[in-house]
Amino acid sequence: MSLSFLQPVASLLGSSRLFIFLSLCLLAHATPGWSETYGVKDSSGKFVPKVTVTVEDKEVVIRKVTLQDKFDSIAVRLNTKNQALIRNVPLLHVQWIGPGDKAGKPMPLTGPRYDPAEKIFKDSMGKSIGLKILDQTTRNLFKGKDPADLFTIAIDGKPVVSSEDFQEKEGTVRLGAGRDVSIKVDKSSILFTEENFKKGEMINVDNRTGRDQILGVSAPSKGLSYSGVIRKPDQNKIPPNQWNRFTLASDAGIFIVLIPEFKEMAALDGKEISVKVYDRDQVRDTINIPVKVSPELRRMAEAGIQGGETGNEKEAWSTTGAGAAVTGGEAAQASIKDQAPKTDARARAKPETASVTLWLWIIPILAVGLIVFIGGYAIFFILPRIQVLEDRLSKSEMFIHGSREAIREELDEIRKEILQQCRQDIRAE
Repeated sequence: MSLSFLQPVASLLGSSRLFIFLSLCLLAHATPGWSETYGVKDSSGKFVPKVTVTVEDKEVVIRKVTLQDKFDSIAVRLNTKNQALIRNVPLLHVQWIGPGDKAGKPMPLTGPRYDPAEKIFKDSMGKSIGLKILDQTTRNLFKGKDPADLFTIAIDGKPVVSSEDFQEKEGTVRLGAGRDVSIKVDKSSILFTEENFKKGEMINVDNRTGRDQILGVSAPSKGLSYSGVIRKPDQNKIPPNQWNRFTLASDAGIFIVLIPEFKEMAALDGKEISVKVYDRDQVRDTINIPVKVSPELRRMAEAGIQGGETGNEKEAWSTTGAGAAVTGGEAAQASIKDQAPKTDARARAKPETASVTLWLWIIPILAVGLIVFIGGYAIFFILPRIQVLEDRLSKSEMFIHGSREAIREELDEIRKEILQQCRQDIRAE
C-alpha cells in the first residue's frame, strides 16, 4: 500500500512521529487474515515449524517457514464435515508460489493430483515456497474459519499441528491458568437482519483445552421461536433443563441454534447469550454474546410486514368493515341492497379477469421451460466439452510444473559439478 498521500498531512501537522504512527496503523490494518505456524514433533520431542497457514476471505496461503526446505509430499485433506466446502470443490483452485513470490497460474484443485474418494490433494513442493487454495465461489467458504474447519495438512506423510495446540498438549495443565478453563466461541455478537431472521443463526462453541469442561448456556426467554443446544459431532440435543450445567468432552463442541420470533423482535434486541465455564462449583469464565436487531427489521416487525402482508391493512379492514357494521341495522341493509348490482358487474367481469390471470401464469411457465431447455443443452452438450478442455489444460499445467521442477534440480546439479570442477582445476594449478 502506498502511503505517499500521508506526506502532505505529516508536513501540515509538523510532526514526523505522528506520521510514522499513522503509517504503522495503516500497515497493520492492511494485513487482514488469520495466520498460525504448523509443524511436527522431532525425535527429541521439540516442535519443528514447517509451514505457516494464513486464512483470508477468498484464499488460504500455505507457505514454508524455511524456504530452502524440500517436501517430497504435501497433502491437503478436505474436511468432509464441511458440506459447503465439499459441494464447491470443483470451484476451488490451486496456485503455486515460486521463489521471489512469483505466483503461477491457478489450476483446478480437482486435477490429476486430487483423489476424489479420499478428498486429498497431494503433490511435491521442491523449489516452490508456498501454495494457495483459491475460492472462486461467491459464498466466502474460508471467511471466519479455522484451518481445522477446512482441512488437515500432512508433510512427508506426517500430520502437522499448530504451535498453540502442541504447547497445550505437551505442556503441564495448571488449573486456573492459560487456556485450561477457556473455550472457543466463533461469534462475538449476533445481528438479525432481513436476510437471516427466517433461518436463524448458529454459534459454534469448541473445547480445545485437552480436558473435559463444565459449561452453562443461557438464552433470552422472550423473542425466540426456537432455541437449542446440540452436541457435536453426534448431533444429540441437550434438554433445556440441563443447559445450566453440562459436561463438554475434550476436542468436542456444541451448536447454539437461535431462530427469532418475528413479532417479538423488539423484545430480543439488546439481549445476550451467555456461555459460562465452570471450575468445580465456581464460574471461572463468562462469555456474553450480545444479540442485536437491525433497524430495518425492527420497523418491519413493528409494522407487521412479513411476506408482503402488513398489519396496517388488517387494522384498516377491522376498523372500517367491523365498525361500519355496528352503526345501525337499517343503514347496513341499505348498503347491502345498493351493493347488489356491483356484485353482478363483478360477476360479468370474471371471464376477462380469469383470462388475464391465465396469461400471467402461462408466461412464467414458458420462460421457465425455455431456461430449462437451454440449461439442459448446456449441461449435456457444452459442459462435457469444457470439462475435457479443462482436464487437458490441468494435465498440461501439472506436466509443465513437474518439468520445471526437474529442470531446476538438473541445473542445480550442473552448477554444483561446474563449481567442483573449477575448484579441482584451481587446486591443480
